[in-house]
Amino acid sequence: MSQTRRPKLCIVSLYSYPLFNPECRGAFGGSEVRISLIARELAQRGCFDVNFVVFDHGQPKQEIREGITFYAHSSYVAPHNSNEPYSRVSWQQSTRDKLRQWLRSAPPPFGGWIWQIKQWLRLLKFSLLYRDQIAGRIGPYLIEKTKLSVYDEVAADLYILPGNSHIAAELVFYCQQHNKKYIFLAGSDGDYQPIYKEQPNAVEPHYGWVGYLLVYAIEHATAHITQSEHQAQLLQDHYRRTSVIIGNPLNLNRTFPKEVTADTILWIGKSDKVKRPEIILNLARSSPEYRFLVIMNLSDQVIHQRCLTEAEKLSNVTILSYVSFDEVERYFAQAKLFINTSAFEGFPNTFLQAAKYEVPIISLQVDPGEMLSRYGCGLLCAGSFESLQKMCITS
Repeated sequence: MSQTRRPKLCIVSLYSYPLFNPECRGAFGGSEVRISLIARELAQRGCFDVNFVVFDHGQPKQEIREGITFYAHSSYVAPHNSNEPYSRVSWQQSTRDKLRQWLRSAPPPFGGWIWQIKQWLRLLKFSLLYRDQIAGRIGPYLIEKTKLSVYDEVAADLYILPGNSHIAAELVFYCQQHNKKYIFLAGSDGDYQPIYKEQPNAVEPHYGWVGYLLVYAIEHATAHITQSEHQAQLLQDHYRRTSVIIGNPLNLNRTFPKEVTADTILWIGKSDKVKRPEIILNLARSSPEYRFLVIMNLSDQVIHQRCLTEAEKLSNVTILSYVSFDEVERYFAQAKLFINTSAFEGFPNTFLQAAKYEVPIISLQVDPGEMLSRYGCGLLCAGSFESLQKMCITS
């Protein structure tokens, strides 16, 4: 009797590899934690043939870990290799980061115009010289065949990618061309902002993607999975699409015993414009009587180095540039407060981990699912740094 073939699932989550290989010290975030938990559960249940496309960290092109097949995306090499000293990060990468920062900070509509001119010049060059290397285009945005070849290698029935980006647009394009299904897995409230449709040629200020590519990924997805009622409403109101709401998974068993005399104020996130680590350093500067532990994954080189330099001047701050996911809960067990300074979020895994260890949460701005304001699981500062200072002292 022949065995029924399992549906083949491809998860495109470039930052997820370190969550499966503890020897890889690359950056990861909440979206990667979420999708890794889902992938492990699906692989254990055996209902899907689970595959991942991840950054090329120098690992084998294809390998199997925990019953999941991993493919290194040769067109997207890991942007920052935390195994190397910071000083050895390439000049080319640093220069690209600075150029992207300048483009993001250019006032509208100039940022969008610059991006458009760049894409049209690229289109002209490839049309004249490298036409055979192009799979297609979305507006002036060219999609090179090399960017899509890994998806042919996987040959999945269903593709899923957390969040919205130009890579999501490329993957949607591939799925349309090959009659594959694509699931848009919302990573944050920022994925469904109306400005992408209202100003399609504007450049998104935090990550530098142009609006019409983000709209393309949203509107051409087979289905959407959101994290909260708020995200579902954003999608419905601005893009007339429905979604299935699936909350973030969490293992409720504590890995580490809770410290009785916890005295650390904890902050966890990436060094980028969304997580805003500079704010926690400002709070530490104004509160020298408290100890702060900052776990800051390298994301934006300029912000990262600036924060490291500032932290050296603060005797009450310890910065860890990398902590494995298996070890991160150790620091929740030792914390008396957890602080979030993000400009926006989805539903942060760190909020769930803080609640798991009964650590009070103080959030400068985000309130996922009204967890703080409605359900009283922490304190919300409504964007006020002064309120953050006062709440930190009184808590």
